[in-house]
Amino acid sequence: MAINPEMFAFLFVGFIIFLVAVAIIYGIKREKQRTGNWKQVASDIGFDFADKDNSYVFKYNFFKTFSTGSNRKAKNVMTGKNGDIGITVMDYQYTTGSGKNKSTHHYTICIFEKQGLGLPSCYMRMQIAFFDFLGKVFGGQDIDFVEDPAFSKAFVLQGDDEKAVRETFDENVRRGFLDYKGKNFIFEGNNDLFLINKGKRIKPEELMIILEDAYKIMDLLTKK
Repeated sequence: MAINPEMFAFLFVGFIIFLVAVAIIYGIKREKQRTGNWKQVASDIGFDFADKDNSYVFKYNFFKTFSTGSNRKAKNVMTGKNGDIGITVMDYQYTTGSGKNKSTHHYTICIFEKQGLGLPSCYMRMQIAFFDFLGKVFGGQDIDFVEDPAFSKAFVLQGDDEKAVRETFDENVRRGFLDYKGKNFIFEGNNDLFLINKGKRIKPEELMIILEDAYKIMDLLTKK
């Protein structure tokens, strides 16, 4: 028996709605499982945990990462200390664009705080050759080191106090950061804090990897 066009359209729309509903339910379930896994990891290492806490978005809004886009949210926030280092790890998201061009970006952020670290305000990310060339043509900042073309080609480095940024990024620090050459990696520093963002959300079982990266960077910045 043939299905009339109206019935076909009704069934088709119903099927699409069903698929969307399944996707939403799956997404909610997956996020709840992720939160549960992060909560367990936090408990295992003796850290405090909050499934949602947007106060951290405002607390760290002096970082470029936390002042980009709109609808910023902090989730699965872990906080604790190891010796004299304060540690915060969180899932962070924000939205850019609008309408059909709207995109939501999801990352895991790791923040270290150590009294007396004294970093200048700075921001470093992977260089995207063509787009960053155009950016420099139109006045975008990129602090280059003539004596270190490998580093300068690998990263865009920005900061309000260029002299202080250059002093911080000495030969040893630059050499250490070259381990992240070609990777979607962001570093920001400000006074006694720095953050790293590996350009994605990490799995809870990968926590030690991002912490090891942060400890390595702390060593680079303090052994001067």
